[in-house]
Amino acid sequence: MYRLLIVDKDREMCEKIRHLLDWSRYGFDCVIITTSYAEAVSKAIDFQPHVAIAEVELGHQWGYDLAAHLRSLGIKTVFCMIASHETPQYMRKSMQACAQDYLLKPVSAHQMRSFIERVIVNELHGTLPERTAA
Repeated sequence: MYRLLIVDKDREMCEKIRHLLDWSRYGFDCVIITTSYAEAVSKAIDFQPHVAIAEVELGHQWGYDLAAHLRSLGIKTVFCMIASHETPQYMRKSMQACAQDYLLKPVSAHQMRSFIERVIVNELHGTLPERTAA
């Protein structure tokens, strides 16, 4: 139902995010990982992700520029930026590029769940899975 794009120059970080949640529980039937800006643009054009989780610093390019570029192509992906440190300039540029959140590494399952649930309800107009008793 939903498609997720994970972008980080560190493949290991991409894999950690891929395994952070049971994405299928939230209706994500396809999760794609990319490790560069160029690869992310190419995959996004073909894949049309509903949600993207992108590192702010992608080598010599920027995650917030990726968000702005995809938006300029008419791809309405909801972005969450992740970063190793809290930098006001990066946060501001991320929000200007219409990112819905900015999370610091290491990203916790609780933070990611909160972001995804908010996006599903508010941006994708979907419904959340029922919570199971712990």
